[in-house]
Amino acid sequence: VKGSGWDMGAIEPRGLPALRIDALQALRPLKALSDEDMVDAQRGALLDSTSPNPSVETLLHTFLPHKFIDHTHSTAVLAVTDQPDGDKIAADIYGDRAALVPYVMPGFDLEEVGHLKYGREIHFWNFEERRVENSVYLGEDGLVPLEVRFHHDPASSHGFVGAALSSNIIHWYKDGAGEWVIEKIIDVENQRHPEWPIPVPGLISVILLSLDDRFLYFCNWLHGDVRQYDITDPSNPVLTGQVWMGGLLGKAPEVHGHRMTAGPQMIQLSLDGTRLYVTSSLFSTWDNQFYPEIREKGGNMMMIDCDTEKGGMSINPDFFVDFGNEPNGPSRCHETRYPGGDCTSDIWV
Repeated sequence: VKGSGWDMGAIEPRGLPALRIDALQALRPLKALSDEDMVDAQRGALLDSTSPNPSVETLLHTFLPHKFIDHTHSTAVLAVTDQPDGDKIAADIYGDRAALVPYVMPGFDLEEVGHLKYGREIHFWNFEERRVENSVYLGEDGLVPLEVRFHHDPASSHGFVGAALSSNIIHWYKDGAGEWVIEKIIDVENQRHPEWPIPVPGLISVILLSLDDRFLYFCNWLHGDVRQYDITDPSNPVLTGQVWMGGLLGKAPEVHGHRMTAGPQMIQLSLDGTRLYVTSSLFSTWDNQFYPEIREKGGNMMMIDCDTEKGGMSINPDFFVDFGNEPNGPSRCHETRYPGGDCTSDIWV
């Protein structure tokens, strides 16, 4: 099948991944399959694990009982199906010679948040007893709690969660009576955008603490900024640094003649706290929905120099990694790791 991101007008052999059809046909009895599970299943069926992601139409091709299936976006057919009553017109023209499959828009659906599909609670587990010790409903301040970080100090009860859609940072700790205290400490205001019907949320996609537990970092993936807060007093954070890279607000500068594709998404901090690496891909369907150009341009990685004494950040002007010209086509970068340890995997004792 065609590899995702390849143009049929210039496709090469490596852009046509081969898959085990028996593994894909085994998915047919399923009543539903999420986007991420579909991608995982299709990649698991690849004959070559280095191949690009198979087309989203792969399963449709798999289930049709024909040896060869030619997939095309015929302008003549689209002119029919794109009409307000396209299904009726197509049925009148093609009769039972054509099957009509309703189109489902992938990606983020704001209505699903209202239906509580993304959640707005945090749960505190007692690992020794393997039970939930406490659950806290965050309400409108906690829409889509995505990333959780505790202090690196094992003796500390302080922790933080980024509520992605509410664009808030929520702090918790145990008080003198051993009760959990929950408080919102940072609130990122939505910003108006001429092409959006509603103000654009920051969409906090990641949070991170420096190894000494002094600084908290997070990214506003849609706004395009990375922030640094001094959390010496966790209940009263102080903004000490902010840089712009990518995003929808148009505030980001160029680096080496490039602009970040999409927005700042995942971050990783060196153990000494001086180098913060930033990548741009969140989740492919969300990428495609909010930053469709990433399909052709690929993702980027940039570096921020951090002041560990006074606080503050600046974009490193000599570091820019472009994943748009990889051997198998444009690629997306997500997670970053240091071989010798980093600030999301290490603790101090």
